[in-house]
Amino acid sequence: MRIIAVLDTYWDPKYEGRVAPRAFRISKTNHSGRMLYKLVGQDTGLLVTDACKYVVGNANRHGEPDPKWLGDNLRWLESWKYPSVILLCGKVAQRTHELSDYACKAPLLSIAHPAARDWSKDRIIKVMRTVVDLATIPPGMIQC
Repeated sequence: MRIIAVLDTYWDPKYEGRVAPRAFRISKTNHSGRMLYKLVGQDTGLLVTDACKYVVGNANRHGEPDPKWLGDNLRWLESWKYPSVILLCGKVAQRTHELSDYACKAPLLSIAHPAARDWSKDRIIKVMRTVVDLATIPPGMIQC
């Protein structure tokens, strides 16, 4: 399974103000990374992109959502590695995707941000099952 997760903002105090990476492998040791890997599986090909183009200095700050940036990144990712599922993680990612011109080919799943405090065991299991179900849909069968 290949999963793309869309988060809101890339943060790193060393690179604040610079353009964020188009995509990256999130660490399994940070809070969001642990939850994402719990949802999709440890051995999944998980790549992350962000709704905001510029890096911010810490996790409590948020960038300016950029629908064009997100749409371009999703097209770029899709062009070289067709995703099984795209996770839209949190309200910023979901709204930015809605405003983008990206026409999805892979199934989309809107979920809470992985760092949200309201994840329950039942909710985690439900998302895990939904990801697996969506990943079995043949390419081109999704209408967004």
